[in-house]
Amino acid sequence: MRGRLASSLSVRVFVYPTEEEERVKSALRSLLSLPESEPPALSTSEFRSVHGYRFKEIRVEVSSPTASAVLEKVLRALPESDVRYLLSTLRSRIHRGHLYVRLDKQAMVLGEVRLDYGGLGGHVRLDFKLVVGPEELRGLISEVTGVEEVR
Repeated sequence: MRGRLASSLSVRVFVYPTEEEERVKSALRSLLSLPESEPPALSTSEFRSVHGYRFKEIRVEVSSPTASAVLEKVLRALPESDVRYLLSTLRSRIHRGHLYVRLDKQAMVLGEVRLDYGGLGGHVRLDFKLVVGPEELRGLISEVTGVEEVR
């Protein structure tokens, strides 16, 4: 690991009636490298849509150094095309010291890590509280992934 990149991480994912909640939770634990024997404090809330459908929101809060390890793990696992897209959109993903990344939930359930581009199946929202500035983060992303930004 390159050092401390993030002091905390907030994760949010919605689980819809057609999905198996335990599969999503298991995939989330795997993404976060959290052992099933020591489950994190996953908080679950249930909602009902205006059309009467029930769905759940799962949230988990992770602190440093785990937050930095998750960020590095996600960066290493992304396909090169996603890293390039992340680098090209980095400025719009950082707001007030937070890095916002959306991952494809269906890919996560299949054990893959990919950015979400707004398709069907939903996303996993990652909110990293950064301890490095945007330009330092840009350099670290290139260093961790081996992908150089095309300007």
